[in-house]
Amino acid sequence: MRGDAGRLPFPDDHFDAVVAVRFFHLADTPATFLSELARVSRDAVFFDTFNSFSARTLYNWLLPMGSRLYSRNDVADLLSEVGLELTRAEHDFVVPYGLYRKLPDRVATPLRSADETLVDTPVGTRLASVSYWTARV
Repeated sequence: MRGDAGRLPFPDDHFDAVVAVRFFHLADTPATFLSELARVSRDAVFFDTFNSFSARTLYNWLLPMGSRLYSRNDVADLLSEVGLELTRAEHDFVVPYGLYRKLPDRVATPLRSADETLVDTPVGTRLASVSYWTARV
């Protein structure tokens, strides 16, 4: 189904949960879109963002595509603006995901293992390229 994310064609509380993946970096009006996701969900909204304190910043500079990057404060402000409560945050990919697709498996596999170890540290969490957010309606 195609539609306008700012005006979803569903009634209020239509879904138990709503998932928006690889979407918010393209959102012109993220609060409007998040508000719509919350409107059509009875319980939870799950979405991801690209982190403004990650290597993704360099990627955006080298390949300008207009991707929006978010800090934790940006996400907190969005959630507050639309009346959602953050219930869980997870972070991943200190090394940008796109790099793994370009590397042979014999190189990518140990690099990913090191990345998974690093992302579980305070520094790795802060530098993670992708953050996954779960919010309660």
